[in-house]
Amino acid sequence: MLAAALQTVVVPFVGLWVDKIGQIPIMIGAAVLFAVTAYPAFALLGANASLLVLVLMVCWLGLLKSFFSGALPSLMAKVFPTSTRVSGMSLSYNIAVAVFGGFAPFFASRSSTSPAQTSAELLRHRDGIAQPRGLDRAAPALSALDDGGGSLLHLQAFGP
Repeated sequence: MLAAALQTVVVPFVGLWVDKIGQIPIMIGAAVLFAVTAYPAFALLGANASLLVLVLMVCWLGLLKSFFSGALPSLMAKVFPTSTRVSGMSLSYNIAVAVFGGFAPFFASRSSTSPAQTSAELLRHRDGIAQPRGLDRAAPALSALDDGGGSLLHLQAFGP
């Protein structure tokens, strides 16, 4: 929530900055910073897993995302002429979401090592790995287990 609040404050200022220097330099700079700092940020989280490090990492990535969110709308408006702007932007956006977002579960389930590993199991493992140390006993997580009664999901508390 802190990262979303940060983005809410930063994006309008990025929009003003875009008006002065252009969209491309800001977006390239943000992409370079994403590429350079993403791995070290996750490595830091892995080495020093705490709520503070997690919040700082999410805020940093949210700040970098703000540079895209402040620059992309005006860049998209420049790409399409006014006569086709609405249909061009909506068509390209919706095709990209359908292709890249729609097929993500398919490719995630195909990339597992075991044919029995389902998408729900992949999510459970992802959530267990991403959970910071120290919070594992208090935070419940969804576990994809079939209890024989037809219910696939139930709440399981972490702990000994």
